[in-house]
Amino acid sequence: MNMRSMAILLALGLAGAAGPLAPSATAGIFGSLPECSSHQVIAKVVRRFNKADNRTWRRGIHLDFISGATERAVNPWPTSSINRRYCRASATLSDGRRVPVHYVVEQRVGFAGTGWNVEFCIGEADRWRVYGGDCRVLRR
Repeated sequence: MNMRSMAILLALGLAGAAGPLAPSATAGIFGSLPECSSHQVIAKVVRRFNKADNRTWRRGIHLDFISGATERAVNPWPTSSINRRYCRASATLSDGRRVPVHYVVEQRVGFAGTGWNVEFCIGEADRWRVYGGDCRVLRR
């Protein structure tokens, strides 16, 4: 192992030994993560569901709107450097059915670790069980 590799490993070890950031250090960062009921978050879920149906699933069912958004958990893994909000809401589909939608709003997962993203799951629409049976991974 060369000197440069050893220096990098030592630096990573020392950074990890410092532990997670104190809550006061992350408060400002976490404050910019949108709430579960944010218009931006809801619009992104609706847009991505409808795009997926148009391009992949082709069932002819669209998500009309989402209501009753509630926060289920915040950062269930305190040592993670990615801030997360786990949410649940009720989705109304174009055929009139109301189904639960589970989603997570994550910070620092966009391009180059900036911005936020939303991952969502509607149990009966998750044929490939991407998020486990009945959206298990996103239910907190």
